Amino acid sequence: MAALIEKTAATMGAPFETAAEIRAAAKIQVAAIVAKVEAARQAGGMKQINRQYKAYRLAQIAKAEKATSYTKFLERFVISTVKQVAMTGQMI
Repeated sequence: MAALIEKTAATMGAPFETAAEIRAAAKIQVAAIVAKVEAARQAGGMKQINRQYKAYRLAQIAKAEKATSYTKFLERFVISTVKQVAMTGQMI
């Protein structure tokens, strides 16, 4: 089926990317995101996020409620970074 789609796209002159090309482009995007997170960490940007998580966790403890994991809390920052990478034109 994939071969038929690829052949039809080529016949029509439509752009087509193989799964390998998409994976390679995704790896580049992931590397850009990791680099931005690492740059934020080195610039002290993670200190603010860590303080926010600590405050959140302490507030949850005070309310006797379970806090989400640090990883889940950090997702907001990562999602924001992904959006920034996409908006700067560094798209797949």
